[in-house]
Amino acid sequence: MRTCEPHHVSASQLLAGLAAGTLGGLAGAWVMGRFQSITRRAEQRLAEEHVEAGASERASAAELPASPVAHAERGRELTIEEKRKAGTAVHYGFGTAVGALYGALSEVVPGLTAWVGLPFGAGLWLTADEVLAPPRGLGPPPAGVPAREHGTAFSAHLAYGLTAETVRRALRGVPR
Repeated sequence: MRTCEPHHVSASQLLAGLAAGTLGGLAGAWVMGRFQSITRRAEQRLAEEHVEAGASERASAAELPASPVAHAERGRELTIEEKRKAGTAVHYGFGTAVGALYGALSEVVPGLTAWVGLPFGAGLWLTADEVLAPPRGLGPPPAGVPAREHGTAFSAHLAYGLTAETVRRALRGVPR
């Protein structure tokens, strides 16, 4: 039985968890990106059918942090292509880093891995998208986002968590 109580682990176990979590986070970020691409295309088709102005023009949450950094360093706004590239780097960097932390913590607190990473993905969505990003200007206030977009983002994070945990388990040799 998995427990949420912390227990002692060796440095090699912690490093193995960190490595497995890193690769799991990278894989999770890839799956999440594919999920978002598919849903974005579907939403664009719906918008075209229903003539919703601006539905597909909102910057992704990963693109938003790049603008202030670029402005400070380059003295100008990023082009659309630069924003996409920077957004991709932020998405993969953040997903990989969070996966690494999750992998290391899962060695210390095995109960974190319950439900095959779904609570991890849900918690990441709530913490990053809903609580931390909006006050920092990295996303709109949650009340200003349509419920459909919340649901899509939530689902994308569930796909991330599920993938990250599945890869982590496979690399750590943990039975399903």
